[in-house]
Amino acid sequence: MIKVGITGGIGSGKSTVCRLFAACGAPVYDSDTQAKRLMEEDGPLRRRLAARFGEEIYAGGRLNRKLLAGRVFSDPAELSALNALVHPAVMEDFERWCGRQSGPYVILESAILFEAGLEGYVDRTIAVTAPIDVRIARTCLRDGASAEEVRRRIAVQLDEEELRRRADYTLVNINLGELEYEVARLDNCYAMKTENILPDLTTPRVMAIVNVTPDSFFAGSRTPDAEAIERRVREAADAGCDLFDVGGYSSRPGAAEVTSEEEWRRVEAGVAAVRRIAPTLPVSVDTFRAEVARRGLETFGPVIVNDISAGEMDPAIVDVVAEYDAPYIAMHMRGTPATMQGMTSYRDVVEEVVSYFRLRAEQLRRCGVRRLILDPGFGFAKTLEQNYDLLRGLHNLCSLGYPVLAGVSRKSMIYKVLDTTPDRALAGTIALGWECLRQGAAILRVHDVREAVDTVRIFKAFRP
Repeated sequence: MIKVGITGGIGSGKSTVCRLFAACGAPVYDSDTQAKRLMEEDGPLRRRLAARFGEEIYAGGRLNRKLLAGRVFSDPAELSALNALVHPAVMEDFERWCGRQSGPYVILESAILFEAGLEGYVDRTIAVTAPIDVRIARTCLRDGASAEEVRRRIAVQLDEEELRRRADYTLVNINLGELEYEVARLDNCYAMKTENILPDLTTPRVMAIVNVTPDSFFAGSRTPDAEAIERRVREAADAGCDLFDVGGYSSRPGAAEVTSEEEWRRVEAGVAAVRRIAPTLPVSVDTFRAEVARRGLETFGPVIVNDISAGEMDPAIVDVVAEYDAPYIAMHMRGTPATMQGMTSYRDVVEEVVSYFRLRAEQLRRCGVRRLILDPGFGFAKTLEQNYDLLRGLHNLCSLGYPVLAGVSRKSMIYKVLDTTPDRALAGTIALGWECLRQGAAILRVHDVREAVDTVRIFKAFRP
């Protein structure tokens, strides 16, 4: 279970964000509310508070909050002493509460997450921010306070630049629609980050292609024997990839048909090499066949299923994914690899791909697929022009709220424009990879890992 801490200054809207997460099904622990409860109900804490601040704060059996506030809020040392007693009790209660929850992640809401040193109790942190004038207007309306009073309260809180620096992720709360989308996206990412099946997709990741085939379109990626497979896996891991994608069936037009038994033999060799050489890294099985997906899950335990047909070529694969609760990468394609290039008639390729996934995602969720990643399928049943139309509109697919995988590495949409060959398409791959990241892609599926890792690092420095 992932523990996510959410914080933000007054008027930022952290409570709104927490309500949106709760609407997604995430359990939320409000540390401020629970602190007040514990100060009233927790016997050991009551005794420690009475010993430190005087028995009179509990005169009549109830905590005299006004009296206690008068003693601590005018004296930083007294406030620090109060926090030193209350915060450990709250965190002990939080840990007990977490033990009673189910699901992939929980939320800890705290206005002073960093100030109180509570970030050590959570795995991820989110800072909620908003422009200062928006925060003032919200607080004035909510509390009936003056603008000057609110400014004074903001001045003593951790400034937003520091919040952004210390948090793993920042949500800017201005537009509710945009906020809902971001929360939905984070919900999907946190829901999928279980059992190390997937990396954290709140930040861009690099997927290394392992083609255990003799006929992949890019000759430099072919690993037809055990020695080549091990070399590829080791090099990709050393270069810093976040996950692997192992395929035993070439989907390029004109590729030879491969039996399911032969495909499994190849996939087994590839996944086994990943498990042996890079056991901590997640791995996906690139197959459209239910039989191969099932054998991968039965043999190797938790793996991702990467299906070029989104379950259209072998519908039984969806049942396998649901049965094993596996993360599922669904790609858009028409027809089969053999027929797809004759099926490129679109009125509006972006609109049709997005509409397809809007419907398909709902169908898959009804079938029990909980952890879904979308792949627009660059090069699959798309012309050169349509690939670039799809790239220009990639943000529309990202706006559905699911993590998006972009697979443009060394494809014809690059080398045909450059009038070259796949082996000379690295620079173009880097350029299009950056554009995919800019529009919101969560995963770059690549042949050239080191270059993609560097691209992601620079992108994150550019867009922190």
